[in-house]
Amino acid sequence: MSLLPQRQAPATRRLLRAEVVRNERTSEHFVTITLGEPELAGFPPPGRDQSGARQLIAADESGVPAALAVLESAPADLVVTVFLEVPAKSDVREVGAPSGVDVQWLVRENGARPGQPALAELTHAALPAPDYAWIAGESGLVTGARRFLNRERGVPKSAIAFVGYWRRGWSAPG
Repeated sequence: MSLLPQRQAPATRRLLRAEVVRNERTSEHFVTITLGEPELAGFPPPGRDQSGARQLIAADESGVPAALAVLESAPADLVVTVFLEVPAKSDVREVGAPSGVDVQWLVRENGARPGQPALAELTHAALPAPDYAWIAGESGLVTGARRFLNRERGVPKSAIAFVGYWRRGWSAPG
């Protein structure tokens, strides 16, 4: 017996939405679509010794609020490389994060599909394989990054947390 819900046809599939407030003063938030109990993925993951671990965060604009919330509440000794893709230079902002956090803002050029710049930067960066990765955004970015990290860099799937917030060309009913 499976505890997971059986796959339903797209026209009848139930979508559950959970809204997580990132900053109460500015009402900044992000929306995640999930089945089951909503929760914000922890970073670093609970229960893992992260001292000296190489970590990675990658997100497009739909994952930026979650990534910023993670960084702003990160432990002081966190060391992580962060790729944040946004559609315009005006979306780039200061990040309150520990000194070991390397944030690289990627502004999407005209004609680039959402997620392409972040995925390209991730796959071409001269970074060692991370011990843990958190990826959020458009489905192509998330699945492409997960496949690259697993197949090309040898990162175990269990060490890659990923959230596909949306898929280009698809809309949710309702």
